[in-house]
Amino acid sequence: AQSNTMISLPDLLTERANHSSYLIGDHLYVSGGTGVTMIEAFDLKSYKWIKICDLVSERENPLLYVKDKKYIYNFFGVKGKEFLDSVERVDLSSKVKRSELLKYTPSNMNLKLSKAGFIEMKDNGILILGGTFKNAFNNNIFFHFNFDTNEFVEIKQDIQDNVTFHESKLHKLKDEHYSNFNSQNQQFFKMTLQIEDDE
Repeated sequence: AQSNTMISLPDLLTERANHSSYLIGDHLYVSGGTGVTMIEAFDLKSYKWIKICDLVSERENPLLYVKDKKYIYNFFGVKGKEFLDSVERVDLSSKVKRSELLKYTPSNMNLKLSKAGFIEMKDNGILILGGTFKNAFNNNIFFHFNFDTNEFVEIKQDIQDNVTFHESKLHKLKDEHYSNFNSQNQQFFKMTLQIEDDE
C-alpha cells in the first residue's frame, strides 16, 4: 500500500543556498550556491549523498542540466555581483571527474543570465528562457543551445511576464504547453511553445 508520509532524507554534504537541482533516474543532482563549488548527487537507491567534483567557478542559481545521464552542465549564474556567461561540463563516464569550461559559439552573445529556465527539444538541444540579466529581466529572447555543436542561437520571442526559476526545467503538460513555478511572483507560469520543434 502506498503511504503519504513525508520522511526526511540525509543532509547534503555541504550547506548551500541559491543552488540548483536536477532529478534524472535514481539521482538528484545539486550544484551551485552562494560560496559553494561542490557538485553532489543523492543516490535514491543507497540513500546517500556522493560528491561528484567541484565547479571551476562559484555560481549562484545556474541553469543545471544532466544530459543523457552522461554529462552535467552548469550554465551561467552569478558569482558575487558578477553575472556569468560561462558554461561548465562534467563527463560522468570519466574515472576522475572534473568540471571543465566549455567552449561555445558565438562567443560574443550576451548570455549573462541567472535563474533561467529551459525546455528540452527534440533536436538534441534545449531552449533557454526567462531569468534575469544584471539590470533587466529577460522577457524577449530565447536561446537555443545545441549539444552536438555547442552553439547558441538567439531567438526573438516575447514572454508576457517576468519569470525566474529556482528549478530550471519546464515540464510539458500536453501538446506544446509547458509550466513551472515562477519564483518572481510566486505563481505557476504556463506558456505555449510557438517555436517549431522538429521531429
